[in-house]
Amino acid sequence: MVKSCFFSLIFCFTISNVFSQEKTVLDKDFNELGNSSSSGFYFRVNPLDKKELSFTILDSLENEIGKESWKIDKNSGLVSERKIELFYPGGASKETLIITENNREITFFHENGMKKSVEKQIAGMISSRSHFNEFGELESVDKITKPEAKGGIQAWSMHLRNNLKYPKAAINAEAEGRVLVEFDINVTGKAENVQIKNKGESHASLEDEAKRMVETFKNGWIPLTINGIPEKTKMTIPIAFKRG
Repeated sequence: MVKSCFFSLIFCFTISNVFSQEKTVLDKDFNELGNSSSSGFYFRVNPLDKKELSFTILDSLENEIGKESWKIDKNSGLVSERKIELFYPGGASKETLIITENNREITFFHENGMKKSVEKQIAGMISSRSHFNEFGELESVDKITKPEAKGGIQAWSMHLRNNLKYPKAAINAEAEGRVLVEFDINVTGKAENVQIKNKGESHASLEDEAKRMVETFKNGWIPLTINGIPEKTKMTIPIAFKRG
């Protein structure tokens, strides 16, 4: 077992194209968690049971500054959970980020190891945020107002009824589908960076039409607010296409 781990540590995946792609994904979340550029290196450890992959994160001086683990679903072989952890210089946990399919949980710690704050996100949107003192006692809970269409669901539904067109290409292909449109809502309520979250699952013309619906919604959006202060956030809206 020691030999297996030692061999895996030596076999640094920075020499493979596959690992380079994985590292890009890791860097994105690591930078988000640490709020700074990552100068870390990632080493893969292959466990014998193949149920979990773990990485050690080093700084430019090869000091261990964090770790990451991936839980692998035994049936699908896909990653079911990722956990990134950063350390204080003494080795205690500083921040952790746990990622599942649609959820994220970010926890900050005091240097004594007690929780400092916990933020939960669903589909890229903050759902709750709590703050704790150095003794681990709850001090406050942020008041969060979720983003929504100006005019509410009624305005959005009317926009779809009046403007949604079933593309001819999709009709000819007898295509149906449910398109997930993901976009950012900035602090002024403007939709930005509109894209298809489940791209490729539906006919391309349906994806284009769903994207157009978000981009042409004239009412605009009410941004997420935390304690009354607007913040940029992500939002995902499903648009269903059914013939008949």
